[in-house]
Parts: sequence; C-alpha cells; structure tokens
Amino acid sequence: MTNQGKDPKCRFWCWAIAALLGAFIFIMLMSVAAKSFGASLFLGLVGFVLLGLLFNWLFCAPVPTVDQNRRSASAGATAAVATGAAAAGVAAATSSKASEAPAAAKAEAADASASADTAASAETASAAEAAGASASVSAAPAADIKPSAPLAGEAELAERKGEYKYEAPAAEDTSGADAAAEAEAAAKAAADEEAAAKRKAKRQAKRKAEKEAAAAAALEEEAAAKAKAERQAKRKAQRKAEKEAAAAAAAAEATPDYDGDGIIEGADEGTKPELLTAAREGGADDLKRIKGIGPKLEGVCNDMGVYHFDQIAAWTEQEMAWVNANLQGFKGRATRDKWVEQAKLLAAGEETEFSKRVDKGSVY
Repeated sequence: MTNQGKDPKCRFWCWAIAALLGAFIFIMLMSVAAKSFGASLFLGLVGFVLLGLLFNWLFCAPVPTVDQNRRSASAGATAAVATGAAAAGVAAATSSKASEAPAAAKAEAADASASADTAASAETASAAEAAGASASVSAAPAADIKPSAPLAGEAELAERKGEYKYEAPAAEDTSGADAAAEAEAAAKAAADEEAAAKRKAKRQAKRKAEKEAAAAAALEEEAAAKAKAERQAKRKAQRKAEKEAAAAAAAAEATPDYDGDGIIEGADEGTKPELLTAAREGGADDLKRIKGIGPKLEGVCNDMGVYHFDQIAAWTEQEMAWVNANLQGFKGRATRDKWVEQAKLLAAGEETEFSKRVDKGSVY
C-alpha cells in the first residue's frame, strides 16, 4: 500500500467520474422523472459534489506507512514498561511502611528502589531492542506483586474471616397445596364438562323442537293446501252444476212444448226415434235434397244418427217433437219445413221441385 494522499491524478479521476455520474443523474431526472431543468441541474450538481468528495475520501486519502506503524508500536511498549516500573515502586513503598523496624524498612526501601531502577533500565533496553527488530510489540503480563513482610493486622484479619457456607433455604412442603390445586382443577374441569354437556343437550333439544315445529308447520301447510284444493274443486263443481242447471233451464225455457203435453221438457220432448250409428250399405242419402236441410244441418242430422230418407219418413208426431227439441241451433225446423212429407216422396223415388233444383246444382 502506498500513500496516494498527494497524487493529483487520483483526485482528477475521482472528480471526473463524479462529473459523469452527476450528468447521468441530470439526464435521468430530465427524461425519466420529468423534472424541470432547474431542479434536474441542481440535483445533478449536488450528486457531483457529494460523489466527488466520497470518491476522494475512499481512493485518495493518505495511507499510514510501515515506519509510522513501527514508531507507534515502540511508543506503546515504552508506555507499558513505565507503567510496570511505577507499579513496582508503589509496592516497595507500601512494604517499607509496613515494616516494624525502621532500619530494616530503610534498607528494604533502598534495595527496592535499586531493584526498580535496574528493572526499569533492563525493560527500557529490551523494549528498544524489540522495537528495532519488529513492527509490533506485545506487552507481557505484569508479574504478581507480593509484600516482602506481612502487613500489620493481616493475621488477625485472616483469623476473623471464619468460614462461610451457603445453604439453600429448606424446601417447603407443597404437596398439600399441589393436591388442593389438582383437586380444584379437577373439580373445575368436571364443572366445565357438565356445563358443556348441558349446553349440548340444550342445543339438541332446541334443534329437535325446531324440527318438530317445522314438520308440524309443513303438515299444517299441506292440510291447508289440501283443504283449499278441495274447496276450490267443490266450488268448481258447484259452479259447473249451477251452469249446467242454468243451461238446462234456459234450454227448457227456450224449447217449446213440441209434444203438446203442456210440460216444457227441453231435450226430453216427445219420443226418441230409431237412430243409426252409421249409414247403411250404399252410403247415406243426400239429405240436402229436402228443403230446409243445408250442408250444416245435414251434418247435425248425421251426428244424431239420421242418414236416410226412409228414417225421416217413418217419424211419428212424438218422434218429430223429439227431433225438433234436439236439433241444436235448428230447433223446430223438422216440423216447420215439413221434412216428413218431402222424405216420403224422396224415399219412394219421386222428386220435388226443390230436389230437382238441387240435382241441377242451382241451390248448393
């Protein structure tokens, strides 16, 4: 490592790199962050100054040399030796004061001073030699210093020390408290379990009651719906019966007494004639040849079971009364248009003026 503290090239390159980074900051703030020119320039200059100072401190600061390190180590060793010598002098002075004979104390103090001076000289020479040979000197640990004569009162103090033994306090008998605590905990756990069981039973009873109530409500709703349907069906049947009765009454009122018995019987007037379920072999007669029977009325007659002239020709007055009462939409037409007379002629093979016109196609 060399000392670069006075290298102008290092400082130049540090400030040049800082200038490049400051320009980069200025460009990024202008383009990416969309800052104003003044703000970008100010921040770029701030970055340039701070980075220049940082680079100079990191790369161009003075580095300590080997000679400086050696001088620092030698100074430390010398300070350690001086400290040891001072400690030895203090110990010697203490020993001389504690001596009972003044003469012996003076002699010992002189000996201690001489020893201290000799030791200090030796330590100083050794430290100087070590500093010249190596850059780092480690201070040796100081030797234990003991007084040369026992101190006044030392023996008495040793006798009065006595012996001290640490004994831990006797353990208290907590078995009874532990048993009571365990019993209390067990009782509390049992009470908690009992309370939980009661709450569970209560919840189950509540759910059961809710289910029963829901089932009862469903049955009530079903019964109510069934009763409502029955009432509606009953009312519907009653209305239908009333309508049929009204229709029958209206029909009876609208149907004259065709049989002349003085009783309005509606569709039951007279006597029902012999009717057919289908036309005989050879097909049905053209009932339209009878005056008063058109295409629609012919269909009504066929639905009633009337297909041939001889059927109509054989009707009696009571049978005519039944036919007149049951010709829906054409009541009374059989008597009014004299179907029986025309049918007798047509059944015998004769013709009528109307049948001739029908045969010519001038009617239908």
